[in-house]
Amino acid sequence: AWFLIFLSPALLAFLAIVAVIFYRRLPVGVGGDHELGEDSYREVMELIETWHVTKVPRDQLIYGALDGMASTLDRHSRGYTEEEWQEFQRSSQGDQAGIGIYFGFLKGFATVLHVFPDSPAERAGMKAGDRITTVNGQAIPQGVKTTYVRDLIMGPPGSQVDFKVRSLEDGQERALVVTRGIYHVTSVNSAVLGEKRDVGYIRLTSFKDHSDQEMASALKKLLKDGVSSLVLDLRDNPGGALRAAVGIVSQFLEADCVLRSSYRTHSQTYPSRGPLLAPDMPLVVLMNSNSASASEIVAGALQDYRRALIVGTPSYGKGVVQKIFPLETRPAGIKITTAFWLTPSGRVLQRGGQGDRDAVGGIRPDFLVEISRKDTQYLREFWQRLPLGENIVASLQQDENNLKLPEGYVDPQLGAALKLLRGEVVDVKVTP
Repeated sequence: AWFLIFLSPALLAFLAIVAVIFYRRLPVGVGGDHELGEDSYREVMELIETWHVTKVPRDQLIYGALDGMASTLDRHSRGYTEEEWQEFQRSSQGDQAGIGIYFGFLKGFATVLHVFPDSPAERAGMKAGDRITTVNGQAIPQGVKTTYVRDLIMGPPGSQVDFKVRSLEDGQERALVVTRGIYHVTSVNSAVLGEKRDVGYIRLTSFKDHSDQEMASALKKLLKDGVSSLVLDLRDNPGGALRAAVGIVSQFLEADCVLRSSYRTHSQTYPSRGPLLAPDMPLVVLMNSNSASASEIVAGALQDYRRALIVGTPSYGKGVVQKIFPLETRPAGIKITTAFWLTPSGRVLQRGGQGDRDAVGGIRPDFLVEISRKDTQYLREFWQRLPLGENIVASLQQDENNLKLPEGYVDPQLGAALKLLRGEVVDVKVTP
């Protein structure tokens, strides 16, 4: 019994080595965290930090693992870094950080084309038509690239940027100091079209938290202007907030079900929820292959209830419910697919599961109308000019360096919509 007390240090060391060797030869699953993969995760991280040719920040490895884990689920799930998470939270509300201008080039000079309402730029006195001559003392010569000007303007919220601008109206130069900050970007632009100026046009660029409210305001204004029919343009709209999609459908019809969702263990039905603003107004919805998610929810419901005609090309086919989970362990988040969307009649919106774009899904238009590359170029320019003032549009049209839209230009898909609203025959292929 006394022998164990008087073991030499050398013998103790030998026994410790034997114990370590024995432990390392045990099956890997002995550790309590092996089933969750935590031991493998730590092992790989240690190998990278020890052996990789360059030093990699640990946060970068963690965020990479987070996104990698989510991306194995389907093509829509993903992880967010801290910066991406903050930007996502801002953008989902329709907010952006910066000074709040849209600039382009007139006669080769960087010019403010649009100032967003209640933005830092508007509060500092910047106006559409102002030519930017200097930024923080740096001259902006003729012919510079957009990225050169943008990089000078960008900076963290709360910091200041000094401008010198020359007015389009009187040519006077003035100095402005703008404090970068958060501003709201509307997702809705509207116009009055048609030879009789009786067709309302609303372009919805995305579905933000307040897009249904913005849509309602635009629709009320068009009704006040005396329009008798409407074109809702959802082309190139990637989707967004479900709440806004249901709210927009509810402005055109009243129903117990405008959308269904199918979860792993249960299903859910979403009814309309007012206000019902235009229940009888003739309506055409425009879609293309870049119309996805909430765009397809709106078009699918209106199509199922025969409340609208769909014109354009088949939609993208993203019909999944995704939930955003903020992490408790760090300021980041993860987006996970939790269910599939179905139209009121039970059509599945999701195309091809995890990547097969040729599988059934998406929204098929009632009238298939394709568009040429040239018309696509004109269409992009038409969209960019929607929020601009008449003086700016006229200046762009006269500038030989910018794309000139044909007078009264209407792209083929919008033209087909206008014909349908006038009761004319549309000479296009009707999709089965």
